[in-house]
Amino acid sequence: MELDLSDFRELFDAAPVGLAVLDQELRYLFCNDALAVMNGVPAGDHIGRTIAEIVPGVAGDADKPFRSVFETGEPVLGLHFTGDVSANAPAQRSWVENVRPIFREGRVAAILVSVQEVTALEETQRALQASEEALQVSQALNPDGFAILRAVRSVEGEIIDLEWEYANPAAQRATVVSPLVGRRLLEIAPAGGALDNAFAHYVQTLKDRGTSAIEFPYQNGTFNGWFRTTVVAIDAERIAIAFADITKRKRHEEALTIALHEFRHRVKNLLAVVSSLVGHARRTAATPQALAETIQRQLQALGTAQDLLLVEDAGAVPLAELAAAALRPFNVADLQIEGGPDIPAPTAAVLPFTLALHELATNAMKHGALSREGGRALISWKLQDGRAIVVWRETGGSDVAAPTRTGFGSKLFKMLEQRLQKGSVTLDYQPEGLIATIAFDV
Repeated sequence: MELDLSDFRELFDAAPVGLAVLDQELRYLFCNDALAVMNGVPAGDHIGRTIAEIVPGVAGDADKPFRSVFETGEPVLGLHFTGDVSANAPAQRSWVENVRPIFREGRVAAILVSVQEVTALEETQRALQASEEALQVSQALNPDGFAILRAVRSVEGEIIDLEWEYANPAAQRATVVSPLVGRRLLEIAPAGGALDNAFAHYVQTLKDRGTSAIEFPYQNGTFNGWFRTTVVAIDAERIAIAFADITKRKRHEEALTIALHEFRHRVKNLLAVVSSLVGHARRTAATPQALAETIQRQLQALGTAQDLLLVEDAGAVPLAELAAAALRPFNVADLQIEGGPDIPAPTAAVLPFTLALHELATNAMKHGALSREGGRALISWKLQDGRAIVVWRETGGSDVAAPTRTGFGSKLFKMLEQRLQKGSVTLDYQPEGLIATIAFDV
């Protein structure tokens, strides 16, 4: 079964991730420039060669999951590969890949592989781990706080508390108790407080006559954060503890976790949208040229939305910027942005919002008011009772009836509704032209 992919060149080159199409022998039928750069081999040199020839370092791990897509017809997502490429000096690199089937005549004719290199991200994670190990050594040798505690035992010989035998000035400042010497640990932080787990850990280390470390949250009148404590048993009755404030590191770890989650979420959403664009265009395009033009246009809108997301790290994108970016390709005098108050579009809605406005403008140019002499399209927005009301209004057009089937635009509007807070999209097909209203809570 022959698969003609010649019309997909512009799609592949415009995609923001590495993309390739492989046949049942895992030979490259197509490869975009992004993947060629990752592999260190020109895109044209991939064609007809197997992954074992191009990226031998990962071919063994990729063979089984890639072939399973041909066998089952089911996609395989989130594959992680580590290896090196033939065109570069041996060096460990890492990728996350998603594999989807391409069907022809009821069977899997090829597979679409999307590739995101995560080498730099993993190097950052390793650097963070190395920094943590260095921090442990540093605190053991030159601690911010240092103290020696002696066991306080019951009549039966059980350790019921620990008494401060020595504390340096840094320890005094951290506990906000002075003097510490002669005081008991649980006297400063009674049972049920933040030091419960730390106390149990200290006691166990003393019993084991060993060395250990623990991280724990701590609160007092002036401090709310985390400590890391290294514990060493001096003898059967005493322990030495060295501790440092690691609150900033904990906050950075939390921020990194959130960033990683957002990164994976955005990549997943982006690949889903690309897959949807390709699938819809393939089903509806009348000619190969129309297919290529449709996909190129929609990927340009997708790229515009991605640019907005990268620039606006704060999370939300002002409607004025979003509308200007989405409608910039339609540089016609009769398409105007009237605007409105400063209203942010949430990050989760930027992709579908941009694509939806792009779709409205495209339909207006092809079938609506902008396809006729004297026709106009205007977009404006306002705040009303805590809701943003965005109105796309066409005038001077022909009497366009509502579509009789659910198309890509309908799916976009549905996605937009789901991504907005209490979002709604209504389409009113008036004799003068379409009126589309997008509303959401701000």
